[in-house]
Amino acid sequence: MTLIRSTMALIRKHARWLLIASTLASTAALAQEIELYGQPDFRGSRLGLDAAAADLGAYGARNQVSSLIIHRGSWELCGQVQFRGVCITLGPGRYARLPGGLDERLRSLRPAQTGVMRPPAPPPPLPFPTPQRPTPQRPSVAPGQVAIVLYGQQYAGQELLLYDAERNLASRAFNDSATHIEVLAGTWELCSDGGFSGQCLRYGPGRYPLGPDLRDRLSSLRPLGPGMAGSPPPAVFPPVLQPNRPGLDRPGSRPWAGARPAIVFYENARFGGRELPLVGAARNFVEFDFNDRASSVEVFRGRWQVCRHIDFGGECLVLGPGRYDLSRNLNDAVSSARPLSGRGDQPLANTGAVTLHDDDNFRGRSVLVEGAVDNLRNLGFNDRSVAIEVHAGRWELCSSAGFQGRCQDFGPGWYRLPPGLAGKLSSLRPR
Repeated sequence: MTLIRSTMALIRKHARWLLIASTLASTAALAQEIELYGQPDFRGSRLGLDAAAADLGAYGARNQVSSLIIHRGSWELCGQVQFRGVCITLGPGRYARLPGGLDERLRSLRPAQTGVMRPPAPPPPLPFPTPQRPTPQRPSVAPGQVAIVLYGQQYAGQELLLYDAERNLASRAFNDSATHIEVLAGTWELCSDGGFSGQCLRYGPGRYPLGPDLRDRLSSLRPLGPGMAGSPPPAVFPPVLQPNRPGLDRPGSRPWAGARPAIVFYENARFGGRELPLVGAARNFVEFDFNDRASSVEVFRGRWQVCRHIDFGGECLVLGPGRYDLSRNLNDAVSSARPLSGRGDQPLANTGAVTLHDDDNFRGRSVLVEGAVDNLRNLGFNDRSVAIEVHAGRWELCSSAGFQGRCQDFGPGWYRLPPGLAGKLSSLRPR
């Protein structure tokens, strides 16, 4: 009987400890909580987790995390799947930008098991030993100096550090090679063509993946200082045809960086931060790496429809010329925009439209053309155009009526007409 009572007491003691251990384990599991954000400062897409994720790509967040909030517990964050690569451990707090070189490079994470020994994760199989690439030492930037780093891969691979303007990156053997950039100091204008022309975007300090208009297409760049951003365009750009580069829709004459676009979206309120300038419709801001980022907008010409979803869906606003802080519903939520025309604010036709200007700074008189015009005399605009905006489509412009004389094709963009067409334009039509 004594043996039975001793055995029952032992069982009750162990059961009590098992219950306590189980409660502690479940409490520890519930205590782990983390929120991941696709953009710095806790903006963009959000993913909440309370357990390990061996591959964030399974959640649609591969290389897309830029900030995070740890509510409880400590977490181990790693640069490769299966908790490999460079790993750091963070405790509770708000991290507006991912530390330790993991910005947009986070691949896996798990609750940190402090005080518990665990075997290390197995290394990935490699056929040959791979030497570790040393982390480059970033040079210090003196006060008043500007600097930018171009990367041939995602903040890795071939690099080019610049302190001054570069009219043609071919001279540095880096033309059409950059996929990511890091602005160390200053504001920089990056352009798809040489001579600071083509599609141009501005970037302030920070790290950015280049959008499709500049990714593997960057050809020139320059820092913007006092008096530079609004500098006048050069007198004439020579005709440049690039028929062998599919998908780029290059025009016959280069646009210039000094011209004002029709509308500019700004990343921050009060017209600050990174900019997205447009002259024509943009059906998906993801293509410009600007989705759900705009907080203010400035309309220079025309009327524009600004929409919450891609393809001009969801809640939309129609804005005329002016400066606007976006409403609460559309702040950091704009995904598409397009110009409108006519009294009823109708979208442009599928063939697009062209605005003709008789002043090369887009002042003075202008006329919107939405279809073929065989003689601009009928619109009172013959031999008057010196600059144009192609809002969408591809257009043929000719120096003589009936689509005769010197003719040249133009794709979306804003242009100073070249010799032979400037002040001589008589007919045009969509291609």
